[in-house]
Amino acid sequence: MKRIYLFGILAIVAALAAAACSSDAAAPSGTASSSGIVASPTPVLVVSDTPGEFTRISDMKSLRESPGTVTLQDGRVLVTGGRGRGGGGFWLNYEFGTELFDPATGEWTLSGETITAHAGAITVVLADGRVLTAGGEGEQNIPIVESEIWDPATGEWTSTGPMNEGRDLTTGVLLPDGRVFTAGGRSEELGLMDSAEIFDPATNEWTLVAPMLERRMSNTITALDDGRVLITGGGKVDPPYSKTGEVYDPATDTWTLAGEMTSSRTSHTATKLADGRVLVVGGRGKRINSDIWDPATSTFTQSGNTNEPRSVHDAILMPSGKVLLIGGIGKRDSSETWDPATGEWAIEGIMEDARYNYGSAQLNDGRVLVVGGNGIEGVLASAEIYAP
Repeated sequence: MKRIYLFGILAIVAALAAAACSSDAAAPSGTASSSGIVASPTPVLVVSDTPGEFTRISDMKSLRESPGTVTLQDGRVLVTGGRGRGGGGFWLNYEFGTELFDPATGEWTLSGETITAHAGAITVVLADGRVLTAGGEGEQNIPIVESEIWDPATGEWTSTGPMNEGRDLTTGVLLPDGRVFTAGGRSEELGLMDSAEIFDPATNEWTLVAPMLERRMSNTITALDDGRVLITGGGKVDPPYSKTGEVYDPATDTWTLAGEMTSSRTSHTATKLADGRVLVVGGRGKRINSDIWDPATSTFTQSGNTNEPRSVHDAILMPSGKVLLIGGIGKRDSSETWDPATGEWAIEGIMEDARYNYGSAQLNDGRVLVVGGNGIEGVLASAEIYAP
């Protein structure tokens, strides 16, 4: 791990000038704003390019757990929503703010606020470059139906038609025709869901489609190369969890069974590989095993075991074809990669902050930005970059 700061010529000159003054004259460390917040010099961050390492960069402007995090078409990263620090053991603070990370400068800038607070929302970049955020947990600590779109041309959010059912603890994917698909999740009654719906950006409306064959929450949703969508696992915090997969075909609005995994899973990941297969990893219950689903046979086969149990983590397909796992529940600070050539896992770099329920996004150069989440000291604003 490295934290390297280059404060710039002006900051260096200021420091030298202060040192040249009399010894009983103290140099100010920053400038106090009208709100009493001290503004320190903004560092320009030099990020390590050592393979397998994480580098700490500038913190976000807000604490965020379960933020929506996506890479925009221009290479910047949008982070929105999430939970902040609450009180009395409850999450009472929700973030309306949005911020943008520019990999070229290493700086965070504020953008428009969402109309409704969302934590753990479905967040997808649309084909035209705008960003959809929908559902998630709202200010009343229950799943919500509200849906809105951020426009990069204005930096502002506008409402769309609401979802047909409030849901969180699920995700969404962009279909080949530009619509957005989601299924399952936790309902407004806090139960598992079998419903699925599609958002059409041409009409700004959500439409219910055929329900899944099984009720699920904390399930995965993976877009396949042929336009279909794979769903795996799901369940509440405590078992039983689902072992099954199923596939949705938007062309026919139908579901078919996709076999059984070697283990039941929830709060796991499912990552499409370069060859079109899907790697399924981890889950609650200290799962260390992984499965590969093959769309040609619609079956799961077991792959190698991870070095550490992981759930509520992220998995990212790297340019090399390997899959990177980061952190996870239990406040893990480690990472590891799966090699498709061997089917084995290898430990990678250690983060400065252990975290789960964080946001991650792959930058255009293949590096991975990791932000926020829940760590040893609670909700985080910190950010790090992994170099492959």
